[in-house]
Amino acid sequence: MELPPENYHNGSSPEDHPTFEKSPSWSSSFSGRRRLKLLQMAPLQSMRCFPGMGLSWGLTRGSLCPFHDIDSLSVFCFQVHFFNSFFYDKLRTKGYEGVKRWTKNVEIFNKQLLLIPIHLEVHWSLVCVNVIKRTVTYFDSQRTLNRRCPKHIAKYLQAEAIKKDLPEFASGWKGLFKMNIARQNNDSDCGAFVLQYCKYLALGLPFTFCQQDMPKLRRQIYKELCHCKLTV
Repeated sequence: MELPPENYHNGSSPEDHPTFEKSPSWSSSFSGRRRLKLLQMAPLQSMRCFPGMGLSWGLTRGSLCPFHDIDSLSVFCFQVHFFNSFFYDKLRTKGYEGVKRWTKNVEIFNKQLLLIPIHLEVHWSLVCVNVIKRTVTYFDSQRTLNRRCPKHIAKYLQAEAIKKDLPEFASGWKGLFKMNIARQNNDSDCGAFVLQYCKYLALGLPFTFCQQDMPKLRRQIYKELCHCKLTV
């Protein structure tokens, strides 16, 4: 997969958005007042796990739980698969053998989008795989060019296609970088940006947020988590 320095392309988003399945709410795990206090005390990506969630709250099942209960937004994507936030680190350190069972019950090539949160030390970014267009797009609010990341994901997709005997998906993947997006101007909002990338990509919406919107969007994220309902 070629990733020349000048290869800065725009990402893409799906056109059709069927309804997703519901999953249990975790809102009863912590009192609303306690959650609000923690939200105000710590950056999004550095918060510890809440009881009953079992994972770091930054970009994991807890922070994405509103995507699974969305009666008020019936157009939400059934064709989007959210990877666990530990997926990429395991892939990077263990290779395909370390993650080959992670999607044993999921036909990822039947999806339209794959959203893969990337956590490298103290920074969050996102990879969005458009299965239909065969693109692996890297989103980073600091606009860094992590060329290794799309390559790792492309190699994973090729290995997965070979394992599942789908030769049409074993080649043709392109690595892209989304550069014309809002840039963070601090060291604490990368997680909030990635949550917004996930939300807007899954809903097929253009990015309309910027750094100045982050305080408001953090409050909105808190409300979405409490009520398990997305707002747009």
